[in-house]
Amino acid sequence: MIVMYILAGLMFVLSIMLLSGRGSWLIAGYNTMSKEEQNKYDRKKLTRATGMMSIIISIAMLALGLSLINAIIFLIAIFVSVIITIIYTNKYCLKLDSDREVTDLIIDKRKLNNKTMIGIGLAIIIALLVGISMYFSSKPPVYAISNGTLVISTQYGKSVYLSEIKSVQLKNNLPVIQSKINGLGLGSIQKGKFSSDIGNVTLYIDTSKPPFIYIKTTSELIILNDQSKSKTEALFDELNSDIKKSIVPVEKSSSTSVGTVSKPVKRNLEYSLNLTYSKSMMKFLIINNTSKDIELIFSNTHTFDFILSKNGNIVYDNYKDNPNVAKFAWETHQILIANGDINYIGQGYDIWYENLTKKVNDGIYNFEFYSTSEMLKDVPHFKGQLEIKDGNVNVNSIRLN
Repeated sequence: MIVMYILAGLMFVLSIMLLSGRGSWLIAGYNTMSKEEQNKYDRKKLTRATGMMSIIISIAMLALGLSLINAIIFLIAIFVSVIITIIYTNKYCLKLDSDREVTDLIIDKRKLNNKTMIGIGLAIIIALLVGISMYFSSKPPVYAISNGTLVISTQYGKSVYLSEIKSVQLKNNLPVIQSKINGLGLGSIQKGKFSSDIGNVTLYIDTSKPPFIYIKTTSELIILNDQSKSKTEALFDELNSDIKKSIVPVEKSSSTSVGTVSKPVKRNLEYSLNLTYSKSMMKFLIINNTSKDIELIFSNTHTFDFILSKNGNIVYDNYKDNPNVAKFAWETHQILIANGDINYIGQGYDIWYENLTKKVNDGIYNFEFYSTSEMLKDVPHFKGQLEIKDGNVNVNSIRLN
């Protein structure tokens, strides 16, 4: 905004000079005319008309950064002042010299009027296009949480997996925004990626409507808010609630840890779902809570897939990267025994020591673990974070999506 105020100040100084009847050499178009063409205009009237237009623009520039409505007023002021100046200069700034015939002046004015109308038409079209763009750009983001994902629908929007969210905070203040990297800054509305005094941040905010939600993920800091304080607080509560529901507690150790959740799904499959993991194995324990046995059909011997990713890029896919997993073409059938009997699915999923540490470099990764059975497509799958270091694998967190 400091730059804007400096430019407005310079524009104001220029306006004073033009209003005094001096500085015609600064007027674009006029300063490139031939001497003969310049003599057709009253120089002082022309410079004063341009000076008045500059005064209007400099005042509009001072108000530009205050709010969105002022930004719209700024554009309207520019286009209106330009159109008025074009009409005025071509109607009232032409002069009649003794060396020119009246008929010549009438012909010149007709030519200029045609050019003026074309210029005004183009200005109106540009104004409409800019106005439409500003309208859609200024529309507030729409937030939705479904299937373990926060979806931000707007310009420069994105989707954020709840499993990748490390913390959520509600604050009344914002970091100092230094510059725009890739985004939109329109008055109090800021969308996209910006640099700040705390590092690069992704913003979906209206700075005039605190509070703000700080979402720290595994790869970035996102700051957002809704159209009102109450809506922002409701979104914050919903986010916290959904994140807590999705978490399956695990211990950060090499010993086996078990988490259990219960949730009804389609096809009358009522189940309890346990996830057991150790340093060398991950497996599901599914409990069929109905009174009838249920048959699961898998397209081949591969019943579960394990995917490892970093910064949104898949670095390991057990199904695709392990040729021994999918080499058989026959179907396999498994019965989920009724009335609460434990059914083990995915036993012997021995991948971490044997494959991961050999194929993936040390680091922190996000993982997904899910069933490939059509029958179990409604069963939530697991996402989480693990760390590979010096040939060892440690699960930091597991979330149910």
